[in-house]
Amino acid sequence: MQPASGRVLPGAMADAMSETIKLIKPYGRATQARITVLDMLLSATHAISHAELESALLSAGRQIDRVTLYRALEWLVSKNLAHKIPGRDRVWRYSAAYQETNHHVHFHCTHCDQTVCLASTKTDLIRLPKGYQFEESMLVIEGICPRCTGL
Repeated sequence: MQPASGRVLPGAMADAMSETIKLIKPYGRATQARITVLDMLLSATHAISHAELESALLSAGRQIDRVTLYRALEWLVSKNLAHKIPGRDRVWRYSAAYQETNHHVHFHCTHCDQTVCLASTKTDLIRLPKGYQFEESMLVIEGICPRCTGL
């Protein structure tokens, strides 16, 4: 596989990128920004903010301007390839979502400030009153994660 720059990627990186391209292609153009952003989200261990993603991209030697990064994130969210989670600090954090439903719980550690998906914890126990129609849930549980509690 060759990226837009024309450089050949090392084997493992090329394989990961081609998998990322396969996820994007059914929904539209696999632009370099979309590929790079989704690849970073897929490799992240927790949900990350726009600023954290921008910093991680710079550290990895990849540069995407702020507006393009924002547009790529919003496009991925609109195609359900990523989702955004509201933070206590009023900053959205993003996570890859292609393997998950939109109906799961998030856990925010108040000690280390990381947010993770708890895909095995479902929200389908919530019953709405008659006449209400469910569209989306954003349930965030706050507490201290196992890493911070030392477990």
